[in-house]
Amino acid sequence: MTETKPLARGIMLSASLGGLLVLAGTPTLAAAPGDFTCANRNAQVSCTAATCEIETGSFTPMAVSREGNRLEVCAYSGCWSGPLDLIRTRGDLTILHASLGSGRDPAAVIYDRKAKVATLLWGSFVLPMSCGGEG
Repeated sequence: MTETKPLARGIMLSASLGGLLVLAGTPTLAAAPGDFTCANRNAQVSCTAATCEIETGSFTPMAVSREGNRLEVCAYSGCWSGPLDLIRTRGDLTILHASLGSGRDPAAVIYDRKAKVATLLWGSFVLPMSCGGEG
């Protein structure tokens, strides 16, 4: 028996009873205008009011995706999603806000469609990300 759950758009996490984890690309429909997927591939940044810590060596990248009116953040072994309650676009920049998961944790994203980069603010994380998708 295999359990499969989405890790981010186009990426599925499969776990079999034997404990083997496999990441595999899955076919997806073309992204709608404005949709994107981003990940922090180079660094993980977490901040408090006093300081920020930057990890560039050993960290697990997070992913943020926008599909239509939903925002999803995947980190470690889980994904949290929720409907967008703020979408503001001016030029190539879009600001998004959603409350994610059952805890309704606020998440904000600033996405630059032309540069294909984003910043995710979620909990203590302030993550610069590179992106793909139609934008």
